Amino acid sequence: MYRFFKKNIKPLNLISIERFLLICSIFFLPINFKINNYFLGLFVILSFWKIIKTKLYKNVLINKNKMYCFFLTLPFLLNVGGLFYTEELSKGLDEAVRMLPFLILPIITLFDPKVFRHNFNKIGGALVMGCLFVALFCWSSTLIRFFNSDDTFTALFGPLYANKGLTAALNLHPVYMSICLYTAIGFLIIGYKKSDVKSKIKRLVLVVLLSLFMGHLLSRNALVFYLISSAVYTIYNKKWRWLLLGASGSAILLFLAFNVKHNYLRDRLFYNFNFFEKETKFSKKDDRFDRLAASFQIFKDSPIYGYGTAGDDYYRTMEFKKNRDMVAYHNRYNAHNQFMEYLSTFGLIGAFVFLWYFTILFKIAYGVREGFFWYVLAGLFCACLTESIFQRTTGIVYVNIIAALMLSYYYLPVNKKE
Repeated sequence: MYRFFKKNIKPLNLISIERFLLICSIFFLPINFKINNYFLGLFVILSFWKIIKTKLYKNVLINKNKMYCFFLTLPFLLNVGGLFYTEELSKGLDEAVRMLPFLILPIITLFDPKVFRHNFNKIGGALVMGCLFVALFCWSSTLIRFFNSDDTFTALFGPLYANKGLTAALNLHPVYMSICLYTAIGFLIIGYKKSDVKSKIKRLVLVVLLSLFMGHLLSRNALVFYLISSAVYTIYNKKWRWLLLGASGSAILLFLAFNVKHNYLRDRLFYNFNFFEKETKFSKKDDRFDRLAASFQIFKDSPIYGYGTAGDDYYRTMEFKKNRDMVAYHNRYNAHNQFMEYLSTFGLIGAFVFLWYFTILFKIAYGVREGFFWYVLAGLFCACLTESIFQRTTGIVYVNIIAALMLSYYYLPVNKKE
């Protein structure tokens, strides 16, 4: 078998197959994490095969700024180190395996940055198509359910057809779907100026469709970030008509939120925060800050190195039980904040790794000087305020694809002949 592959798979074919696997993995990232993992795993295997076969490990780039590659692997190394003192070794091993992209993708980028750098547009296109598929599929299934019911139009903005109800057909988490959506919209925007008239129209239609779908998802963090970043972009580029259209759309959404008879919109976007200590018939107040306090309490009990990989889960659920937060207790919620997740799991060491990881990413973004990377990094950091992004497979893959793209641009600058 080894001789067969050595004889029949030539470098050009390796590159084509490798690119195909990478694009497929990106396409399925917002759709299904298992299929994404299958394609990503095959991509990794083939990439290392190509690195060995074509002797890319002798690349001079390996000796240039290789510390960045090492720093980007720190989340994986942190989880491996936590295995040595965790009380939940089995769960810890599962988490460490899921963190493998933090080790593998930076190494592949170090050896072969072209695989990401030269396929930037294809990666963006694949993510856009994946998000479009999710939007059309979820809208279709939602409308079928709606027309087969006796619900009124306003119910489309209620819990049955919005947020988790909208993505139920594909069993997707609205927050991670929203992250993919505003990233895909960013890909569409950065290529707008260089497009011809027909392509510009297509891009605008896609931006509108994906924006509407993200609005229907009602993921608060993503919506706030997207609206603010859109306003900043339009003002910076003096796109006053787009700013007016965006402001008008936001005003309509606010009007609906406060005037629709079914008050789920109002609860979801506003009254569901702890700032408003209210419960309604449609929604329980958000106990996010109380749950963060539970994570902080277990950090105080072991502040230096925490409880090890997956070792904090038991202690956090006990805090939930002590606080009579039975929803969080039965669902075994994580911290819903990546900084607090690392602080409670790995103590001050984990907090340092989290902050240092983002410091390196922003430093690379500064060196690359591409606005798109500043945009996705800001969105990622904001997402980490309300979600434990590094704990879910979709979040892990997303973070490392973005990091790999940034690192590849750093190693192969735009003005460099490739």
